[in-house]
Amino acid sequence: MMRFAVIVAAWSIAGTAAGAAFGAGLSYTVGPHGTEGLILLVVTWALFAHVLIGLLAGYVLLADRSSAEITPGTAATLRVQADESAARGIAERLRADGATDVSARGETTIELASGQ
Repeated sequence: MMRFAVIVAAWSIAGTAAGAAFGAGLSYTVGPHGTEGLILLVVTWALFAHVLIGLLAGYVLLADRSSAEITPGTAATLRVQADESAARGIAERLRADGATDVSARGETTIELASGQ
């Protein structure tokens, strides 16, 4: 998760710089000219590019499924709430699929911790 945040932040910062440069270029070429026009275009394009590039970087990272978030051998916890008969069926299926620790607490909650 830290890797995700660092990459998105870096792309957002790069987008801010690119947007500010684009806004400054627009101010000097197309206008509006003057200090107010420069400030308006630089700030507007910097904010727009910051958000756009950051969102795109986040979407690209989240859409990348080349590596699994939960790899085999890593513990995972699953909580299911169901009525008693459904809970028993779910617990049996989880055990059959190789869950290492399935515990039913109370009558309706199943907790699973598995390395698979």
